[in-house]
Amino acid sequence: MGKDIKIIWKEVQAKLNARETIQVDFEKLSKYFSKHHIHLKSASLRKLWKYVKGIEKPSPEVLDRLALLAGFDDWNTLRTTFKDEEENTNNK
Repeated sequence: MGKDIKIIWKEVQAKLNARETIQVDFEKLSKYFSKHHIHLKSASLRKLWKYVKGIEKPSPEVLDRLALLAGFDDWNTLRTTFKDEEENTNNK
């Protein structure tokens, strides 16, 4: 039983260290972006990563903010623009 607990404890420590490393990476990335006048908090980058990995689904507010970052009025405008562009490409 004691060996099992030690094995589990080592796994827990490894996962905690991995999380700390990931947090530091997001903080470094945030600082890098800020040097280029793109201000994203490490928490925002972590959330974006979860969206990319499919762990979480973004809210409509988040989608609108991303569309604004890309130069569109809102998410629906962005989707419509790319949908129209794809249809035009497929019709050629």
